[in-house]
Amino acid sequence: MAEYGTSVASKAAPDKVWRIWSDMSTWGDWNPNVSTMDWSGGFVSGSWGIMNTRAGQHHKMQLLDVQSGRSFALETSVVPLTRFRFNCRIESAGGKTKVSVQWIPADSATEMERKTFDEGRDGMKQGWGGTMDQFAAYLGQAK
Repeated sequence: MAEYGTSVASKAAPDKVWRIWSDMSTWGDWNPNVSTMDWSGGFVSGSWGIMNTRAGQHHKMQLLDVQSGRSFALETSVVPLTRFRFNCRIESAGGKTKVSVQWIPADSATEMERKTFDEGRDGMKQGWGGTMDQFAAYLGQAK
């Protein structure tokens, strides 16, 4: 199955992007869907937490494949009947920093989950596009 995603370019240095992105206490400041993140165990592979949304929903998530300063993945089931993974990356690109999010069904996803995921990908792209734009704007003003 194809990977879908979106990205933005920022003038912020990669280490600044990582510092802010790996600080989940900032997520409610730049992600329009997130109210708070309740996380334990730090920003490390295998840690778990809850994303609390502005709509009053609570989604259990797990951090995977954390490569400090470069990338991480979040696995969750925020969309009913799907288990999927966000692959988040930071890369230097032509004097700027490329910040990207791709989403794919989790390795453990059933055929039904994969079908549901595929049907919802356009909505995810629309939502993440605005989120990434807000993240880039936040990076521009954050210290």
